[in-house]
Amino acid sequence: MKLSIRIQERKFGKCRFEKEYYKKPRLYLDLKKEILMDNLQNRRSRLHIEIKKVLSLDKDLLQQLNIKDISQLSWSQKAGCSCGCSPGFIISSQDKATDYWLTIE
Repeated sequence: MKLSIRIQERKFGKCRFEKEYYKKPRLYLDLKKEILMDNLQNRRSRLHIEIKKVLSLDKDLLQQLNIKDISQLSWSQKAGCSCGCSPGFIISSQDKATDYWLTIE
């Protein structure tokens, strides 16, 4: 299993999303072998506990994310959107609004 990360700083204009809730960084998952239909079907049943275990083993990746302990990641079905279409991890130890995209091949 190959893991890679893409970092994107989130920029807010004057919009409704500029709230304290959305200022924490997010870690979203991109499963390369998953087709669009699988992605849509599996959004509510991601194996986030298993993914968290895999992340805890990759110290270099945690260092890129500035995470000292895996407990700083909390799973949220509504990490990116209030409707639940963008599940991901919220990184509680940071305050910079950044989106991290974890690619799993």
